[in-house]
Amino acid sequence: MLGISAVPAEDPTRFLILPHYEDTVAFKRFLARGSGALGVEVATLSRWIRDQWGLWGDGRRLVTTQLRRALIASILSEHPGLSATPGVVALVEELVRGYLPYLQDTPLLNPAEQAVIYCTQVYREQIEKMGLCEESQVAKLLPHAIETKAPIVVAGFYLDELSYHHRLLFEELDVTLVENALTLPTPQQREKELTELQSRLFSPDPLDPLQPQGTLSFCFAAGPSAQAQLITNKLVEALAQYPKGIISVVSRDPSSMFNRVAYRLKKQGIDSSCRITKHLVDTDAGRATVQLLELLSFDTEDTLHTSTANTFLATDLAFNPLLGIKRSQAFLRDAQWRSNRLATTSGIIADLSHDLPKALQGFLESLVDKRVTEAVGLLTNWVSSRQDWEECYRIEQLSALNELCLLAEAFETTSCPISLLAPMIEQVTISFPLSTGSAQVEFCTLEEGSQKEPGSCSVLFLCDATTEAYPLKARTDALSELLEKLGLGSEQDVTREIQRKLYRVLETPCNLVCIERTLSNTEAEPTYPSYAYEEIVDCYRGSLTDADNLDKVFALPKSLCPVKPSLGEEETILNLAGVSEQTIVETYQSPELGILSDQNTRQVLLPRGRSAGQQGGFRVSPSTIEAYLSCPYRWFIERRIGREAPDEVPGGMGRGSFVHEALRVFYESLIQAGHRRVTQENLDVAQEGFARVFDALTSAQDQLSPCEGRYLLLTASERKEHALLRTQLLEQIERESRLFYGFEPRYLEWQYGYEKPFSFADCLIEGKIDRIDINPEDNTAIIIDYKTGSLDGYEMEMVKDAESFLPRMVQAYIYAGAVQDLLGLTIAAVLYLNPIKGKISGAYDSSRIGLESLSGLLKPTKSVLPSRGVRDFPDLLGQIEREIKPYLDGLKSCIIAPEPRYREVCDYCPVQHCEKRQGTGRWN
Repeated sequence: MLGISAVPAEDPTRFLILPHYEDTVAFKRFLARGSGALGVEVATLSRWIRDQWGLWGDGRRLVTTQLRRALIASILSEHPGLSATPGVVALVEELVRGYLPYLQDTPLLNPAEQAVIYCTQVYREQIEKMGLCEESQVAKLLPHAIETKAPIVVAGFYLDELSYHHRLLFEELDVTLVENALTLPTPQQREKELTELQSRLFSPDPLDPLQPQGTLSFCFAAGPSAQAQLITNKLVEALAQYPKGIISVVSRDPSSMFNRVAYRLKKQGIDSSCRITKHLVDTDAGRATVQLLELLSFDTEDTLHTSTANTFLATDLAFNPLLGIKRSQAFLRDAQWRSNRLATTSGIIADLSHDLPKALQGFLESLVDKRVTEAVGLLTNWVSSRQDWEECYRIEQLSALNELCLLAEAFETTSCPISLLAPMIEQVTISFPLSTGSAQVEFCTLEEGSQKEPGSCSVLFLCDATTEAYPLKARTDALSELLEKLGLGSEQDVTREIQRKLYRVLETPCNLVCIERTLSNTEAEPTYPSYAYEEIVDCYRGSLTDADNLDKVFALPKSLCPVKPSLGEEETILNLAGVSEQTIVETYQSPELGILSDQNTRQVLLPRGRSAGQQGGFRVSPSTIEAYLSCPYRWFIERRIGREAPDEVPGGMGRGSFVHEALRVFYESLIQAGHRRVTQENLDVAQEGFARVFDALTSAQDQLSPCEGRYLLLTASERKEHALLRTQLLEQIERESRLFYGFEPRYLEWQYGYEKPFSFADCLIEGKIDRIDINPEDNTAIIIDYKTGSLDGYEMEMVKDAESFLPRMVQAYIYAGAVQDLLGLTIAAVLYLNPIKGKISGAYDSSRIGLESLSGLLKPTKSVLPSRGVRDFPDLLGQIEREIKPYLDGLKSCIIAPEPRYREVCDYCPVQHCEKRQGTGRWN
């Protein structure tokens, strides 16, 4: 107030320029209580410059933040040596905002810095054409434009805190500069200890140290998980002591602190508030806009992109609560898109547009046509109409949409490429108020806390008092280095900045100050007290060099040690859950693996499928039997729970289905052409015919639906693999001419058990056999089951010391039983054939077929009959059926206990925590 009183009262107008809006409100209120308000205009520096420029300027308008960013991004996108990355945009933005009239090229600059200066010159030319200017330009022109020189008092600033163009402005104007003259009268009810602490701050007297009087306390969390709960406990205690007071919580990141503490306070009936600052892209509105822009940026003909990245973006959009799509519909769309590798952007957009509520119809179409402002307007109207949403959520989204609208308008004004809008959104931050009610606890930054009126709160919490949160390190980046080369830099004194903020923030509490420090960080490494922490503590130390009187763990004089509540990390779960102590203990007995309740048993019972309920009996497929035999619990998880994702993956089952279909069509066409089998004489014709079938099926894959097991070739590696597959199968056709002498392919993809029942181990079996070759001379058959993967474990394993005749893989042997019973054929061999690698596994009857007919691919010691007393296949199939029957009885009884039959079963089992797990598979 000394500066104002020094100005002659007879002057008609006097200006008082203060740093912050909160300061102007406080001083206007103070002046209104006295007689000094008449003729005094109080404003912030930016507001005063705008007002004076509007009165005395040349007609140009000040450029807005959004327009500046869009114009800079547009200029950078056209410069060959620079990219419009968020970092470069921010660098150029800082330069033009504060130094535009003073920027010029110098020999000290490197090529990249010269390019930046060139872009600032282009920017200056473009804003002049648009009738715009920067505040730095206004600050240079304003002293010469003002015609009536009114007395100006600038208070609350330090010269080294002023921007470069503001310092030059004050040098040109005749102003009265009163440094840090903002202190209002101290409330009379303020505790004496706080006043004394402030008077000794930064100049402690070891000969006369402060004595604790209960108005300064400390709290220490052992680690980050305990911090929020400890602060909550202390806040509750402080409000119990000062129930009508206001508590100010100063934190390095108040938004994060509010999110962790506010709900804990709400459970105690305490409301809190905070001005939340977050990146625009972290809001539902910002994320939806960025994802839609990214979705639309892909070429709709590029199926690789539209089938990978876009489906994930589309799924996240469908689940975005802002768009109002029903959750059940979002799940359906997710499964639909992920199961279709040929999904296109246009199709995804059409699906989303169909699912949007009526109020948002046209929203996606506007974005497709690059009418972003119109699209944001539709979203804004939609959010405004949703009165059923929580108010805090609506405030956040409306704040985000307001910023999006300003950005979109700026991009349209500057004709900036729309592709640069998404990166811009990812860097922009927004700020909006958030509260849980009539707040007694206010969260803020140190900067915001230092702007509050003295005595504005009862209790002050200074949180995060560590060097990690408040490092004493001056900023060194590309901007500071460039300004130093241009001669525009200024020396930074981080210590003085913290001192000033700390001094002002300590003026705000009347009754109590609590300082919080976490003793270890997220990596469990010890933290160190911040500069402000040590300056406060030093006021209570009798000697600044005597370490004997200092508690080394808490860095406190022993006189302050009794006021240091702490919270450990041993109760991590309770700390994170927001519970101060565990009052209720509930114990739940974990269910035993493989045991089902009576009401859930029917969920496992068979039959299921197209013939369920027909012909009666217990119906099951050979693949189900084989899976159940390997391990009942793995079968239950994989077949009944069905935990597999719906994604249409490249290769895999689609590749196997393609091979099966290619061989089926080839043999059908070969037989129709009058050939009984592939021989050395018709090999050329057979291979030409197979090549035609292969190519025709390849061309038809795009026309199939995802549920038909199609085999898509969308990448170069997939096409290369498919070309190799063509060569490998042609080699298999040549190999067929040397295999299975006397046998002819007769049944292809033969279905059984549907029209005429086939009973096996007291169960009805139905399925399909890939191929049956017949020897017409003796009516014998070879059962062939195609496998495109590894054949490890498919041997018959008729070894001498084996206790069981049951092989690991039993499908083909059950097929053999169906052929034997339904077709009346004698089984000569049961084979698993990998047509890609030319491998064979299984078993053969040496009295019916010679080993030379199998081209020496089988191991006789493991695959030949008769062996170990088993005469032929009827004998072997009967033995296998008898051994399988107890397993099927267990399946009927819904026994699903984990019982892996061999070690490899566990290698790829999805059940990680199982007492029967064996082997060293991928989970171990």
